[in-house]
Amino acid sequence: MPKPHEKRTTKRRHLIYYLHVYDLLDNELIGHIVDITPEGLMIIGDKPVPVERDFNLRMTLPSEIMGRDTLEFEARSIWCKKDADPTLYGTGFRLKDVDSEESRIIRRLIKDFGFQD
Repeated sequence: MPKPHEKRTTKRRHLIYYLHVYDLLDNELIGHIVDITPEGLMIIGDKPVPVERDFNLRMTLPSEIMGRDTLEFEARSIWCKKDADPTLYGTGFRLKDVDSEESRIIRRLIKDFGFQD
């Protein structure tokens, strides 16, 4: 159950793969996905990410989904903090303007590659 201050409506799903996520602006690796929902994701990386900023991102998929091996999307960083490992940072992103095909790919990714509990 979400904590009272959280706005998440869908349970976070951890993936069985650490999928890499790149900033399309400079093709720099931001980090890898720790968990994902159709509304947002958490990324762990070795650098802090500016908060309240929009990013155009590219995720490498673990295998082809609906004819694609990458997914490009826009997301807004909503928080960033040091991870339990002090050399890493966790960043929460809210997905923006996800179209129906992107949404289907994300749901399929969660279904096919998420830990089931």
